[in-house]
Amino acid sequence: MDALAFPLPVTVIGEMLGVPAGDRPRFRPLVRAITTMLELAITPEDLHAATEASGTLERYFADLVGARRAHPRDDLLTRLIQAEEEGERLTEYELVSTAILLFAAGFETTTHLLGNGLLALADHPDQLDRLRADRSLLRTAVEELLRYDSPVQITARTTYEDVTVGGERIEAGTTVLALLGAANRDPLKFTDPDRFDVGRSEAPPLSFGSGIHHCLGAALARLEAQVVLDRLLDRFSTVELVGPRPRHRDSLTLRGLVDLRLRIVA
Repeated sequence: MDALAFPLPVTVIGEMLGVPAGDRPRFRPLVRAITTMLELAITPEDLHAATEASGTLERYFADLVGARRAHPRDDLLTRLIQAEEEGERLTEYELVSTAILLFAAGFETTTHLLGNGLLALADHPDQLDRLRADRSLLRTAVEELLRYDSPVQITARTTYEDVTVGGERIEAGTTVLALLGAANRDPLKFTDPDRFDVGRSEAPPLSFGSGIHHCLGAALARLEAQVVLDRLLDRFSTVELVGPRPRHRDSLTLRGLVDLRLRIVA
């Protein structure tokens, strides 16, 4: 997790957004603190830590926005500052909050996708060998990794009008928790849903959400996972688990590993 799953996505989104390389590692614990607010239960201590971390990120990106205004660069933050539609531009608050969201979401969930995905492949060596022999399966393999052990297990939506779902009436203004992990194992959508199959080609997983809130970085996350798997299989003849069973974070909403120890042989 420390050698690959975190450094790769934080480097990619950092380069795109324009966050200096030396600053990136310090954001990992800050973003981790903020994500506790996505959990179904949060302690006063967690809330305090999340608030402190949020303030630190807001101050940092406010300074970075100011620096880009004074000295534009070829990065996404400069593009956001310069973006205009019908004479309107993003406000300072919108710029800072958007930058924080893009940066945090750009590495936190992808880190878990890589960790969860490599664990699933290590747990199913037959599927790892199958992918090694047929790289045309990279696309479906990443979709299966997203379905089988999604980095985001739960999301919330608020109804704007009365709706009926599955025979249940939900009134307007109701907050609904969508269990994405369960939906990705729906036997009405996926054949033998508990089976891990890198060649599966059925319904798309709901790991990135849907509708107007579909993940903005979905294509980037998919590409990063495909590249990582392709390069690992090119470079190493053996990828297998070693040591104690990997530990999962104490989290329901975001599912990811604390550690993942692999033996890799060229």
